[in-house]
Formats: sequence, C-alpha cells, structure tokens
Amino acid sequence: MNKEYRPPLDKIEDEYKENILSDDDRMYKIKSIIFNQLDDLDRALLIMYSDDMSMAKTAKKFGVSPATIYSRIVKIRNIIKNKLEV
Repeated sequence: MNKEYRPPLDKIEDEYKENILSDDDRMYKIKSIIFNQLDDLDRALLIMYSDDMSMAKTAKKFGVSPATIYSRIVKIRNIIKNKLEV
C-alpha cells in the first residue's frame, strides 16, 4: 500500500476511541482490538472504509486497487473475529 498517505489518525481516533461508559461489552472489545492490536495503516483503512467510503474511494486514497482494500478488510475482520473468540 502507498505508505506516503498518512491520514490524521489522532483526530479520527478521538471520535472512535473505546468508552467504557457508553459502549456495550462487545463494542468495547472490538474498539480495544482496533486501537491496540492493529497497526496505524490497517486502523486508518478500516476507519475510512467504515465511514461510508466505498472500496474504490478508499483504494484511490491509498493509491492501491479496490481488490487490495478488499483483501486487507477481510484480514482485519478476521483478526477482530479471532480476538473476540478468545
């Protein structure tokens, strides 16, 4: 992936950080996995994609193909799923 693109993660993360007071247990665990176990690039990709960006738009932003975004999203989903099952 294009390592030159760096989204402003500090601003984005403030909006998504886990909140023990308002998140249910499952959501808290998911957010904890996202912010503590994914690297910056995967976290940015997941956040941008989940914010109603299509795979094509996300791919364009990162300078890669939509297929690359798809495979990374699948990888990220599997990481989250496997960590939740533990």
